[in-house]
Amino acid sequence: MPELADLVAIHWGHLATGPTSPDLSYSVERSQDSSEIAIHRDSLRLACTYSTADFLYALESDSTVQVQLLRRNFYFLHAATAEVNGEAHLLVAQSGGGKSTTLWGLLHHGWRYMSDELAVIDLDVMQVVAYPRALCLKNLPPISYPLPAEAAQTDATYLVAAKHLPLVSQLESCLLRSIYFVQYCPQATTPSINSIGAAEATARLYANSLNQLSHAGAGLDAAIRIANSAKNFRVETCELGATCRMIETHLRKQD
Repeated sequence: MPELADLVAIHWGHLATGPTSPDLSYSVERSQDSSEIAIHRDSLRLACTYSTADFLYALESDSTVQVQLLRRNFYFLHAATAEVNGEAHLLVAQSGGGKSTTLWGLLHHGWRYMSDELAVIDLDVMQVVAYPRALCLKNLPPISYPLPAEAAQTDATYLVAAKHLPLVSQLESCLLRSIYFVQYCPQATTPSINSIGAAEATARLYANSLNQLSHAGAGLDAAIRIANSAKNFRVETCELGATCRMIETHLRKQD
């Protein structure tokens, strides 16, 4: 299993920049028997975890809150993001809903990676901001979409660093084109996609938004703006290849 420094490099290495004075500083220590991982921000002891997956989650959760305090124009969603032809597309789902697996498949069909698990929307310009941390899967994907040999494994997840993904967007941000609300339906024989209205999309976005209280109207006003700026669809997924082909065909018909 990778050491903590290696996990951080895998998870966030694609975001690395040159030497600068950081806005946030963390230190991490593992107990001598490796049973505990402690996270510190400045002089604060933030969390004590017992697994590498929980360590990454705790570190990302705190840093997301802190970035939100620094950049209140950023709206965070529990979603994956990809770019196609200079436009951003969100895959939104509750945990276990299949968004990361669907994104992994779509990256083999010409979509370019922008983020997984955390979508960042700049409300000032209504653009999606790239946040290319590692793609994270809870289960191995189908054998037709295998993980690369460089994929890392925590005690609960599989991580694919951005540099090992099939395609990564070169854009720092781009306009939002569509939002796909994904739900994996293993019992389905074929996937399906249907348009939904802005009201339903707003409710679904708000249910998957983070740190709502840092925005005016408890974040609801922003969710309404986002939903009205995009085309919104409900997607039921099943077999990954069929799902990706369906979304591809649907997107081409929108042009």
